[in-house]
Amino acid sequence: MYSLSTHVYILIVLQMFHVVYAGLFEIIPPPNPVIGFLGEDIILPCQLTTSNVPEGTVHWTFDSSSEKIDVMSHDGRKKVETQDKRYQGRTELFHSELRKGNMSLNLKNSQLSDQGQYTCMISLGDWYDLAVIQLNMIAKGEEPSISLEHYEGNGIGLTCSSKGWYPKSQTVWLDSKGKKIELKSRYHNHRDPSWDL
Repeated sequence: MYSLSTHVYILIVLQMFHVVYAGLFEIIPPPNPVIGFLGEDIILPCQLTTSNVPEGTVHWTFDSSSEKIDVMSHDGRKKVETQDKRYQGRTELFHSELRKGNMSLNLKNSQLSDQGQYTCMISLGDWYDLAVIQLNMIAKGEEPSISLEHYEGNGIGLTCSSKGWYPKSQTVWLDSKGKKIELKSRYHNHRDPSWDL
């Protein structure tokens, strides 16, 4: 039969083990949002402070405007991995680096719809933590081209054209000395339909 002091001793040992175990791990969040180029692979960083990690679970979610999507889960103990069908074949973990604390997600062939907030949740026994990573997408468009459209009074009408920029680009006209020229300008921005894939 166990005495009350034995129960208290066991409870204290378990609590001390949890505190010591929890103090070994911490997620290092990225200091700034991750910037990703449309169509390219993007690494969403999720790194633990230690390089000797026991088998555990890493779970990535994406908070879209309408729902929370379970992007990918990996259970190292059960050797089970799942992906949401919308991310099938586009996400992977760095399996050879999981035990070294690298729980980062590699997002392949990025799309504009991938922009938003991701959460990396890690569970190691009784310890768990999470980090929120903001992904901002950009696209570098074509070099601008300038063409003469018409003569207007004592001046001329010029057109500056370029496409493929995200977020929306701004046009700034400069004179031969590099100073900004205030002009009557009309802007036409068109969304690239390939970004909605």
